[in-house]
Amino acid sequence: MAVSRSIHQSLIPALDDLRAELDRLARDNDHVVKIGRTHLMDAVPVMLAQEFGGMARSMELARLQVMHSLDRLMELPLGVTAVGTVAIQDGERSAVDGIGPGWRPRRSDVTCIAVGLFDHGG
Repeated sequence: MAVSRSIHQSLIPALDDLRAELDRLARDNDHVVKIGRTHLMDAVPVMLAQEFGGMARSMELARLQVMHSLDRLMELPLGVTAVGTVAIQDGERSAVDGIGPGWRPRRSDVTCIAVGLFDHGG
């Protein structure tokens, strides 16, 4: 959860700021022509705005990949799948009081991160 919080509080805003700055540079430099280099040709004229626009798009795609990875990062083993949550009562296995059917992690409305507290689900 600490990694997820750090991603939400630091990485995502940094990627958004960088993308916005690259978009601004692309707009401000849409009149600048420069020499571009490729593997197949040399000295191809390109607009500086094209380069900054490509970098901005890369930041947008990186943000999408990070956000997509959060789904897997936030999987929490709850119930009898986690170590120490199984109790034996009267010779039968059961979940520890408070963790069982109908229980789910509560998520913070501000950070969208599971906070480890439980509430009754319907």
